[in-house]
Amino acid sequence: MTDSEFHPPDRGDLTEALRIAQRLGVISARDLEAEITHCERFADAVPRETSALVDLGSGGGLPALVIAVLRPEISMVLVERREKRADLLRRQVIRLNLANRLTVECVDSDAHRSSGRLSGQFDAVTARSFGTPEATARTAAHYLREGGTLVVSEPPGSTGDRWRVAEPEFTLQSLEHGIASLRWNTSTHDTGVSRETRSDQEGHL
Repeated sequence: MTDSEFHPPDRGDLTEALRIAQRLGVISARDLEAEITHCERFADAVPRETSALVDLGSGGGLPALVIAVLRPEISMVLVERREKRADLLRRQVIRLNLANRLTVECVDSDAHRSSGRLSGQFDAVTARSFGTPEATARTAAHYLREGGTLVVSEPPGSTGDRWRVAEPEFTLQSLEHGIASLRWNTSTHDTGVSRETRSDQEGHL
């Protein structure tokens, strides 16, 4: 593809790419347009100053690909432990001309935590149906810089109270349209990864 043929992906390109994942059964929702609209709220909830983001359990690309299309200033790592889904994500990233700022890692996030890889390198973490608040908080804290933001999808009727007992501790900043934004309280928890290790790994994103 030449420079003259390149164009940033738009809503139509995004929908077409996600329909492929839907047809393959990776996205189970019947109303894809509604799912995309829901994930647009993720993009709105990610802080404006964010330049680096990791998406947990990226699956078929919701919300990661939606955020990538709407927030072109953000570089992203998509973490997906299942090889077939990770391979599909890589092909979707290429299809949408996003390979210059999106990377797909086929790995269990626990492996990143054990090795220290990508520790403390991100301004924000997104998660949609990733796991319990405790599991999500623990994983997000590994990737986040001090004071970073976790953006998650909440179940219907949630008030966000379930995050009050999660460790590491996150403070609920906002909850709108089923999307919660939480700030990591780094002063209250030691993740077991030293500041020196994080500094050494900074810049290797």
